[in-house]
Parts: sequence; structure tokens; C-alpha cells
Amino acid sequence: MTEPLYDVEKFKKHCLALVDMTPPAVSARHLTHDTGSALIEALLFAVGAVEGNSEAASRGIDPIFK
Repeated sequence: MTEPLYDVEKFKKHCLALVDMTPPAVSARHLTHDTGSALIEALLFAVGAVEGNSEAASRGIDPIFK
């Protein structure tokens, strides 16, 4: 298995920092903690899918997302 292209823990901290940077007025009305968590999970899934595609391509397997 190949080395990940990124450090997952650093990426999570970066995503949390982005959520924390949301202005209080916006976060209080529109974003909840669960929404922020869902956004982070979606970003991690997207990055994981891209990494999975590159690994799959290196093994000659059809990638998930083209």
C-alpha cells in the first residue's frame, strides 16, 4: 500500500479551523456542530476517494470517480 499523500490528523485540524472561522452570526443561525462535522466528513471522504483512485489506477483497477 502506498503512503498517504497527506496527514489525516493535520487535515482534520485544518477542516476544524475552517469551521471555527465561520462568523458567529452565520454559525448560530445556519450551522450546527453536526453540520460542521458532516462537512469535515465529506471533505475527508472526497480526499480519500481521490487517494483511492490514484492507488487503484496504479494497480490497474478502474477508478471509482472519473
